[in-house]
Amino acid sequence: MGKMDSWIDRWQRRVPGFKAECAQARANYLERLDNPLRAQEHVLEDVVHVCHKSLFWKENGFQVSHSNGRITRTNIPVMTYDGFKEILIREGQQKGGILSCSPVVRWLKTSGTTGDSKRIPYTLHWIHQYRVPAIQAMWGFFADDYPALHANPWATLDTQTVRDPSTEYVEGLPYQAISNRHPQVGSGDWNPPWYDAPWFSPTLDASHEQKMYARLLWTLGQDVRLLTSINPSTLLSLHHCLLENRERLLRDVHNGACTGSHLRPADPVAARRLEQVLASDGVSLTDVWPGLERFSCWTAASAKLYKPQLERIMGQAKVLPFMSCGTEGVVTLPVDDDQDSQPLAVDQAFFEFIPASVDMDALIRDRLQPETVALDQLKEGDEYHLVMWQANGMVRLYTGDIYRVHGYYHGVPRISFSRRNGVMHSFTGEKITETQLHEAVQMCGIPNAGLYLCAPVWRETPYYAVAIEAAGSLCGESETLSQLLDRHLQAINIEYESKRTSKRLGQIKVITVPGNAISMAIEQQKAARKTLQIKYKPFQPDLSLLGIQHF
Repeated sequence: MGKMDSWIDRWQRRVPGFKAECAQARANYLERLDNPLRAQEHVLEDVVHVCHKSLFWKENGFQVSHSNGRITRTNIPVMTYDGFKEILIREGQQKGGILSCSPVVRWLKTSGTTGDSKRIPYTLHWIHQYRVPAIQAMWGFFADDYPALHANPWATLDTQTVRDPSTEYVEGLPYQAISNRHPQVGSGDWNPPWYDAPWFSPTLDASHEQKMYARLLWTLGQDVRLLTSINPSTLLSLHHCLLENRERLLRDVHNGACTGSHLRPADPVAARRLEQVLASDGVSLTDVWPGLERFSCWTAASAKLYKPQLERIMGQAKVLPFMSCGTEGVVTLPVDDDQDSQPLAVDQAFFEFIPASVDMDALIRDRLQPETVALDQLKEGDEYHLVMWQANGMVRLYTGDIYRVHGYYHGVPRISFSRRNGVMHSFTGEKITETQLHEAVQMCGIPNAGLYLCAPVWRETPYYAVAIEAAGSLCGESETLSQLLDRHLQAINIEYESKRTSKRLGQIKVITVPGNAISMAIEQQKAARKTLQIKYKPFQPDLSLLGIQHF
């Protein structure tokens, strides 16, 4: 049996069990949504059970009292990732027993709020009891909405799952992104029917472009029904790869091609049909795959900016919302096709909420015990800082995320990610901070530089525009400064570098404005609104403060 037949045979054997597992996970989740406070109580009890004998709890004398899904008393401080850094080093050396009493089997890598790589402990208990059931519940929702995703081995093109070999290690354990599902951690790890599909990793060191090309090469001419991604930028990148490689794709589909150890069989009939489709400049992904009726990705916060582009490349395909999550934990899981909000994932963590008006930086710096709000006390339309207790031992973790409440689902708040505390728009997950941008601007060595404003600019390939006060300099767009600032920011923020390298983000554009131009604009706002409470904020939604409408 050839490799092609082998993975298809595995798909056929795996599908029945996969469907049943996901359907059961979804049913379990919906049941917990019916009694959210009880679900939260069970999660908190589980977290305490797996953590209370750890050295972290014993050394600090941590205690917590709770009742009916609410914290009544605790001496555990709210902490950001920085508060866990030292204990995580010890956790890496011991591989368990420091933060929680479940063994660490992998470290999860994320750039996080500061742009410096974080490492989140991936424990066996957390994998089996939380992270995998969350993915299964989401796919249970997908299948309930659209059973055709299991119609054939090619029906689902999954770009949210990655299979790359580990290239980094911490204390002997793999250090990789949570989307990288290779190698599997036991039989209970995430195991979709297409896990062995040939489009995952064409070669061990495949680039972003090579992976995109492989996904197209192996699925063109096949009956694709569902296209999944986490960030909508991935879908645009796939479409861009299609347009940039039309001739090569047609040749490889017609003649056959080898990627890694797999041979893509020749298909002249499909190539002739695709040649007519790809002749159009306005070709969409639904033109290429006529059966494509669903796609999934993030749709809230800055991801909404992708909507016009997605409508162009996805045609009439319907969007299925993706879970709201980060490497640190899952926050919402989809139950319907609402693109604005989904219910809080009450069985994925114990959640506390703090009004967005609270100065979290001061609270954490001074190790103050905050007044927190339970899930049934949130007010529709308000925004809240979100604090999580996770069963990997990272308890009372504040990631800097702010969520907006849209209403309730069976007594569970429907929320959506609104923004980062102190962080600007993040088109593709680059999470640029004011500190990072300030450092990059300073590194440019601009003579007489003053204040600056930075705003996201939406185009086919989005980018950031930066207006900088530069007294005595010629005013206007500067290609030299644009290249310089872009290079410095790439050196500081690894996620920004990744998105620039893969061409999901365009180069920063810098415009210099007269000295004091920004300061005067702020003063004019104060005068117009008759208030002194308007503060200088480097990150803006646009540059209209300076009268710049298009850039």
